[in-house]
Amino acid sequence: MKRISSLIVLAFVAIAHLSAQSNDELVVKAVAAELTIVNANAAYGNLTLPTTLNGATITWSSANKKLITASGEVKRPNSKDVNVILRATIKKGTATATKDITVRIVKAFKKAADEAYLFVHFTFTEEKIHFSLSNGNNALDWHELNGGKPVFTSNIGTTGLRDPHIIRSPEGDTYYLMATDLKWFKGEKGPDRKRYIQVWESHDLVNWSAQRDVLVSPANVQNTYAPEAFWDKSIGAYVVFWTSKLDSNKYYTPMYATTRDFVTFTEAQIWQPDEWRIDCTVTKVGDWYYRFTKSIDKAHNNCHDIVLERSKNLRALRNEWETVDYCIGAKAGVPETEAPLVFKSNPGDVNGDFFYLWIEKWIPTKTYVALRTKNLENPKWEVVPANFPNPLPKHGTILPITAAEATTLKAAYPATK
Repeated sequence: MKRISSLIVLAFVAIAHLSAQSNDELVVKAVAAELTIVNANAAYGNLTLPTTLNGATITWSSANKKLITASGEVKRPNSKDVNVILRATIKKGTATATKDITVRIVKAFKKAADEAYLFVHFTFTEEKIHFSLSNGNNALDWHELNGGKPVFTSNIGTTGLRDPHIIRSPEGDTYYLMATDLKWFKGEKGPDRKRYIQVWESHDLVNWSAQRDVLVSPANVQNTYAPEAFWDKSIGAYVVFWTSKLDSNKYYTPMYATTRDFVTFTEAQIWQPDEWRIDCTVTKVGDWYYRFTKSIDKAHNNCHDIVLERSKNLRALRNEWETVDYCIGAKAGVPETEAPLVFKSNPGDVNGDFFYLWIEKWIPTKTYVALRTKNLENPKWEVVPANFPNPLPKHGTILPITAAEATTLKAAYPATK
């Protein structure tokens, strides 16, 4: 009798094992059918290669490791586009499947020198994205494109677009545009969009992808404001950062995630804890990342102003950044400022060689102010007059561009002067 019972138990174990094995085989087959790579049809930069999906693990190998590594780093060929096969090995339990995906790597881009500037912004009266262009290689003289009408509007979420930011890829021929999904003017806040940002992508500044509604923030936030991005060579990805007010925290807290494609993002991390901070923007000089942030600066009499810090690690926490300057607006004679943007002048700019910091002054009247300095390691800020676009811009980004790009923009979005 005991022998019969043992045989029955063994039979059940065998059946359970076969059932699990059968289920695992179904899983890996389903994963193989579902698996894709973002931008496989035209790779302009590093790729996100999934390592897990539906409980299965995925490892990758490349048929041409010089052009694509097994972790997705891309080196674009100089002469022509090249197809490379990536093989995914999918495993769950003892079940295994493989899938080959062909990736077309676009040939390398040769970028010309920058001779103009594009200003992407919204305005004090309209929560939509506008484009303005410099008058030649002049960081202080501007006109609005597209007849003064917005280039981007939204039918997603709140339908408001604020705080637009644009970044050029390190390869030079991809542009990512992002914005806050928020409708604030006239108290019209719209539906709850506290965890999302809006993203567009282009290779020529004129033909843009469809608007992407991207979830980046965790569930315990009250908002996701002023998204920006900067390339981090050490990880071969963009660091995307924004400000959120956490449910458990009275402070506005800068957070970040990383991405290679602005489609797939890592889990959000806290970047600058335990202090009220908003509106971060970053530039890089040599090995140093320089970060401008609007803060209530406890170390300097709770100054409501812009602080400048630097670090060699973009993702370092607040206490690992060195303070370079503080109360920048107040010390330059324009207190109560926010929404900093920073850019380096182009070679040959008619005004000379400077770093520019543009800021919003919101007390007693709302206006825009341009400051400049010769360097960031020991800045001496001075206010300079500027011919800003009309209507007056609000919170955006200035992107140095080539003469050809300026010509393309003027043709696509004619100005009225």
